Amino acid sequence: MRILYSHLAIVFFTVLAVIICVSLYMNGRRIQQSAITVQKIEIEVANIEAKVNKVESTALEATSAAAKERIFRDELLLQRSGEYIVQVPDQPVPTLEQAEQTLKLTPWRQWRKLLF
Repeated sequence: MRILYSHLAIVFFTVLAVIICVSLYMNGRRIQQSAITVQKIEIEVANIEAKVNKVESTALEATSAAAKERIFRDELLLQRSGEYIVQVPDQPVPTLEQAEQTLKLTPWRQWRKLLF
């Protein structure tokens, strides 16, 4: 019993308690950092899964019969028997300068430009 009440034993138990408290604190910080890392990785995995799902849906769409039919008709200009293909030329997109010029003209000048 005397050994428990000696100054050396009290110092030893105090040091041991401080070491245990510091160890628990350090482990708690590591756990918090690990939780943050896990959250970042989960977000990254979710983004990658979304990209994979998008690529899979694009691949399924590209290999579907409708997509092949669209390629045959639009790009290769193939047709079935009894069908006619009519291609409409692309309309030129007016430039910004042309749009501004048409806005600056008065209605009388626009009519004049149109008729003469």
